[in-house]
Amino acid sequence: MIINHKEHSHWLEINDTSGLPISVHHSAGIKRIDLLEFAISLTVGGLEVRSPTGGLDYEGTSEITGSQLEGRATWKSNREGDRCCLPISIGQIKASFEVLFRRHGAGVSISVVLLGDENSSLLIRDLKISTQFQLSNSGWMLNAPGNGLARDVRLGEVTSWVGISCIGGLRGSSAVLHFGNQNSAMAIWFKHELEVTDIRIKSESGNTLDLELSSNFAGDLSRISSASIDLLELDLHVPQFADFPELFQTWLRFSGHTTPDNPPAWIGGASIFEAQIGYSVFYPNHRYEPYPTVNDLTNDLERIAKLGFKVIQLMPRQPYPSYNIHDYADIATSFGDVDQIKNLVLE
Repeated sequence: MIINHKEHSHWLEINDTSGLPISVHHSAGIKRIDLLEFAISLTVGGLEVRSPTGGLDYEGTSEITGSQLEGRATWKSNREGDRCCLPISIGQIKASFEVLFRRHGAGVSISVVLLGDENSSLLIRDLKISTQFQLSNSGWMLNAPGNGLARDVRLGEVTSWVGISCIGGLRGSSAVLHFGNQNSAMAIWFKHELEVTDIRIKSESGNTLDLELSSNFAGDLSRISSASIDLLELDLHVPQFADFPELFQTWLRFSGHTTPDNPPAWIGGASIFEAQIGYSVFYPNHRYEPYPTVNDLTNDLERIAKLGFKVIQLMPRQPYPSYNIHDYADIATSFGDVDQIKNLVLE
């Protein structure tokens, strides 16, 4: 099955059985990339337990694998673009595999919508995808700004799994992968706004990329009408990496990610030192406590400055070591004595 739209340059080939993509094409850029063994799975059931590093883990879950195309494609259009919706089932879960041909931003956006069912007793604990991108030609260089790769890495050298942070992830990554060779370039963007996803990549050769993505979406389908889970955005016709940032800035603006109109002068090129006051317990025998009190951090400022840092970022910690802020105005509960905090700011 082919899905395309006359106003767009990208088009996809879809597996008639699974309802999932086989290949992506472009009329002018990279002509074709294959998506080998594109698969979706759901983690369901089980019990919630406290994770040693915070948040929740799930015990006693089971996996539902494989998908089935259940009907004809339907189309929706709005200011974002033209969306093709393919009804699929993942086990007994009804869903829609959706491809948005964007009017602005990255060319194609791929997502899965899980449909609510008031009679369902299954709790969704995760939705995962895996595939292998197979590129034509050779000489591909990979850039993943904000992640654990140097600039202009040969694709074939990424032989071990490398984690990629989504745009809301802990590493502050741009969440974009850029591939370029002498003739053309493409980009994959993990613009996830619902959950902080787990993404990893590796390459088996100079023209393939293995992708595993865990959405970390969890929900009770008996209590919702639907839930849309973004997977990735893809564009087969982008500039080479040196010129890509200008285009990527337009993608960010169209998606609502903007910077202040009048940023402070110190922000340009600032090196930020992240500090936590108090302690966190990551494992039963590991208590992380670099600065037990505010004064301990104040006394370390000279050493931090000599390392080249210009800015201190205090980690949230209220009313317990966590990212969950209960009251942004209650500074004393988070960090300690207010006078000590004021002195830290002055220093």
